[in-house]
Amino acid sequence: MMAQRYPEDYDAILAGAPAMHWDRFQAYQIWPQVVMKAEGVTPLSSAKRNLLNSRVLAACDGTDGVIDGVIDDPRSCTYDPRQDTNITRVGCAATDGTCLSPSEASAVQRIWGGARNTAGDLLWPGIERGSDISSLAGATPFPIPIEQARYWVYFDPTWDWSTLTVASYEAFFHDNQRMVGPLMATDNPDISNFKKRGGKVILYHGWADNLIMPQGTVRYYDRMKSAVKNADEFSRLYMVPGMGHCSGGAGPNQFGQGSSGIVPATPERDVFRALMAWSEKGVPPDSIIASQVQAGVTIRTRPLCAYPKVARYNGQGTTDDASNFKCVNPY
Repeated sequence: MMAQRYPEDYDAILAGAPAMHWDRFQAYQIWPQVVMKAEGVTPLSSAKRNLLNSRVLAACDGTDGVIDGVIDDPRSCTYDPRQDTNITRVGCAATDGTCLSPSEASAVQRIWGGARNTAGDLLWPGIERGSDISSLAGATPFPIPIEQARYWVYFDPTWDWSTLTVASYEAFFHDNQRMVGPLMATDNPDISNFKKRGGKVILYHGWADNLIMPQGTVRYYDRMKSAVKNADEFSRLYMVPGMGHCSGGAGPNQFGQGSSGIVPATPERDVFRALMAWSEKGVPPDSIIASQVQAGVTIRTRPLCAYPKVARYNGQGTTDDASNFKCVNPY
């Protein structure tokens, strides 16, 4: 918002898991309950969720050339539980953690597939395969979109989210856009004035974010690069494989001192120091080394590459060492 509306206020901005599309991703956060109701299923048990994610990993972990328990870019994963006869079968009970019913599999696929209208057109991307769906796909929606609808959209504290259906959802989605967007949506791609004054901006987002859809950030960055000439001169986006909402997750996800104090405060390993070096010394960042730390011990490092580049193993040495990877453009 500051880069878009007040470009003179800051020299540099670091934005993690940016909530730029507040009107739309909040509307999506009720979509899981809408499709679960449509499929006639209850939220998946932890056993079913663990089973599901194990199947996702089995299908998609190796798409980046390395089996490491992390999906590098879930957009390349097309796993469909409806087609997985190893776990999806007719008659599977809601209490059976060894399988999914066809309706449960369909609900999950629709959650991953994003909010859609009755014609099947995408309204907003979903959370990605491999993410923890329990945050949004519980018995009731995440509370913020309920409050948003009651007090920002419909001005009715008695508004009941459970009245939403697949048929009525599109109108609900556009109502959120119309009422909340002008105030809270901060996705104007033209931040050329911030660039002109010499500003620098780094965005990062975890591919396994369980609350804010990561493809929203990718979409914005692509639009911004189209709107602002030579955007690489002042901007970077780092997509973090396996990282949840702002932190945590299966992959290397510490790339700033944070509360642990373990990651060295250098531009090569600390994204905020990288921003400082770029803004204050004119040293543009390349890859950032992320660490995976367990019980105070670093067990794996991996480069975070400036989008659209991704990290690829060079075929030599351990896959737990960032020096054995290079950033390449997969497109």
